[in-house]
Amino acid sequence: MKNTLNCTVGTSLFDGNLKHLSDSTIQKPENWIEIKTNYEIQNWTLLAKELLKVNPSERLVGAEINTVEEALKKKWLNLKNLIFLVSDTEIGRNTGILLKKYFEGRNDIQLQNDVIIREIAKLQDPAPNEFKTKGLRNLVRAIGEYLDRFGLENCSIDATGGYKAQIAIAVLIGQALDIPVYYKHERFNEIIDFPRLPISLDYDLLGRNAHILT
Repeated sequence: MKNTLNCTVGTSLFDGNLKHLSDSTIQKPENWIEIKTNYEIQNWTLLAKELLKVNPSERLVGAEINTVEEALKKKWLNLKNLIFLVSDTEIGRNTGILLKKYFEGRNDIQLQNDVIIREIAKLQDPAPNEFKTKGLRNLVRAIGEYLDRFGLENCSIDATGGYKAQIAIAVLIGQALDIPVYYKHERFNEIIDFPRLPISLDYDLLGRNAHILT
């Protein structure tokens, strides 16, 4: 049974949901005014407390919370370690802060360690070349670090949030290392796992060319 979930993080919670909450077609909870107010004044502590009052399956709370909640219902996960990989942007950092406060307030989840928020350097859109040459590589290194720390046999990847390239990299890592990768589109009523693809790592080839690849 897996106990560690590595989650890519996007901006839909802020830009897609909370920013346009007043005129949104998303079903609004009773405390939606408090949610919107705390979002606008950037009080992430109070915003997290208000979001905790909302059903975590509601679209309003964002893809990251939705997918973790869905994963908790699955028999393959006994969640002990939760890692969020956020972009090198202000909205990415703020989303990470909010997610950390939110999940630390979830009394129904008994984590072994504090919620981990990992900012991925250069994973941002103003400089596409740095995104390609540094940001995505830093993402690979970060995921690899946590896979090594918590063990491949314990890890899974939630590749729902974030840049499309970020999601693609997370899927590729999972496929190559035989780690389950999960995804949820906003219109899906549940998460899905990616089917196995003909992708693997040739460790002999990697070993012979490690100096070049490094």
